[in-house]
Amino acid sequence: MRCSAPIRRKRRTTGAPTDVPGAGEVLCKQPIMTRFLILLLFPVLCPVPAVAATNMIPGNVEIKSTWHSIGVRWDIQGDDNHDATGQLMYAAPGESLRPAFPLLRVDGNGGNYLAGSILFLKPGTRYTVQISIDDPDGGSDRTTLAIDTRNLPYPATGGRELHVTPGNGGGSGTRSDPYLGLETAWAAAQPGDTLLLHSGRYGAVRDNNGASGQPGNRITIKSAGDGKVTLDYLELANQSHIWIEGLEFRYNPAAGSDTALYSSLLNPGYDNGFQSMHTDINDIVISRNSFIGYKHSIRAGPRTDGWVIIDNTIVGDKELGASGTASFDGEGVELGHGNNHIVAYNSITRVADGISFPGDNCDLFSNDIFDLTDDGIELDGGEANTRAWHNRIHNVGHNGFSFQPQYSGPWYLVRNQVINYQESGIKFRDTDRFVAIHNTFITWNEVLDHWSG
Repeated sequence: MRCSAPIRRKRRTTGAPTDVPGAGEVLCKQPIMTRFLILLLFPVLCPVPAVAATNMIPGNVEIKSTWHSIGVRWDIQGDDNHDATGQLMYAAPGESLRPAFPLLRVDGNGGNYLAGSILFLKPGTRYTVQISIDDPDGGSDRTTLAIDTRNLPYPATGGRELHVTPGNGGGSGTRSDPYLGLETAWAAAQPGDTLLLHSGRYGAVRDNNGASGQPGNRITIKSAGDGKVTLDYLELANQSHIWIEGLEFRYNPAAGSDTALYSSLLNPGYDNGFQSMHTDINDIVISRNSFIGYKHSIRAGPRTDGWVIIDNTIVGDKELGASGTASFDGEGVELGHGNNHIVAYNSITRVADGISFPGDNCDLFSNDIFDLTDDGIELDGGEANTRAWHNRIHNVGHNGFSFQPQYSGPWYLVRNQVINYQESGIKFRDTDRFVAIHNTFITWNEVLDHWSG
């Protein structure tokens, strides 16, 4: 069980470089290019107990999917000497079984299991997955399961189109008599409806009186296309199954929030974790929006599941060259240890960390993350089957990827590019099993320096 307010990572306060290159500067006088073509299996801080080996007792199997991935976790008992192994096979319809990467043995964060992922799959496809585990000291099992990868999301169709203009109450939602204010329209919405926001400034919006959609029948909140639709911030703390598209979030100091769109709040002070959420917020799509000038742009939270954050443009408030706490604090996309999220095709700049704090079974891919004051992608606190691929990370103040800590695993880093970082390509703290293959690191420093201890 994950607590409702997970402890976030602790930061160093001395000894780190303080100058960060500006956008567009050429600083690699003698760059070092390193291609990671090997599997890294790190058993750091996972000592083998000094007891006799025992046999393995298979337990429950958990299998999850995203658009392009399937994650498997098989809980076990025993196997104190960690010599159990697992194999993973899969097949699309009409195809023969083929091998995926083997399962990895993990016992982090109180778990005892073998786990692994199948990557680069087709969305909306039913796959056959064969899982087998074996312990030479005794104990084995095999199971074959069918699982569908998630469908690509689309806005709901067939519902009402409700017109909205800035204001504070009134209207009926027709083009000639639009609802006045997003909160007014949202309170009247039903699953499948589309709220068409006409140009103007809508201020701060809370979902206290709003409506939820339903699985497969979201409520859509989008620009009507007749000019900029600007919000100060949007608090999404009560409703699920919502699609948000084409809006501009622009920081307004008078509005009282340094976060643009959020489901959870942070505890007071720096690095003190997340406040408790009073309900689950699931199945949120945030697509083709812009976020300008915020300390934090998007924050999910510990009780979130199945968000899709795609095709957004994020420009934060960070001044390059910041040092100390000022360089560490501020996120582009903060998942808050929520599970089953997809973050893809976003442009993220001028924040401390590009993407941070995935939970279980999250995919982070094809994001362009640049000109940051801290780390490109912070996988800190992530759990089983967290995956990052095809991301481009360049000009970061500290590290490309951060493992601080790795609660459990495995994690997958595949075909990422990390260019111009001042500390490490990968910062390790309390690592467990992970796979890093076919990544490119270009730097005037080491791929792993003294911060990766």
